Amino acid sequence: MPPSATQRKGEKLMLDRDRWHKSLTNERILEAAHRHLRSLDDPGFCLLCGNEHDGIEPDARRYVCEACGKRQVYGAEELMMCLDWPAAPKSTLWPAGQNEEGD
Repeated sequence: MPPSATQRKGEKLMLDRDRWHKSLTNERILEAAHRHLRSLDDPGFCLLCGNEHDGIEPDARRYVCEACGKRQVYGAEELMMCLDWPAAPKSTLWPAGQNEEGD
């Protein structure tokens, strides 16, 4: 097994983020997840070839890709949990004059 894949009990799981297809940007995945909330779309992506699939459950893992045949299709929401997001400045988290406790 390549060292770039996470493994649990002999099962190869999701590829490490640096091995995902270059077209799978944070913005593309976020847009697909938002589209799911606004429509009947159920988007998912193949981590190896970048192909977008429809009819993929939000928490899908290791579905077979119709384009490349590999078991690397994941739901958009599942992929969102793997993304690195910059921390928001504290001033944007709470309205002016309030702290974390709402005071």
